[in-house]
Amino acid sequence: MKEKNVLPYDGDAALIRDISADLDWAAVTRTLIEDIPWRVETARLFGREMVVPRMTAWFGDAAYR
Repeated sequence: MKEKNVLPYDGDAALIRDISADLDWAAVTRTLIEDIPWRVETARLFGREMVVPRMTAWFGDAAYR
């Protein structure tokens, strides 16, 4: 498996370029779903609260605003 940090500074984000059968992608997907604290967020558009059409997870030391 080839892994490369794709962030230019302050942090790590791994890009995995491996399509071989050596990695159990179903297990990787299950682990991501089960272990990451996913959240459903809402956004206010034109005075209406709408569900954002994707789940998010924030990681880091500082609060995001």
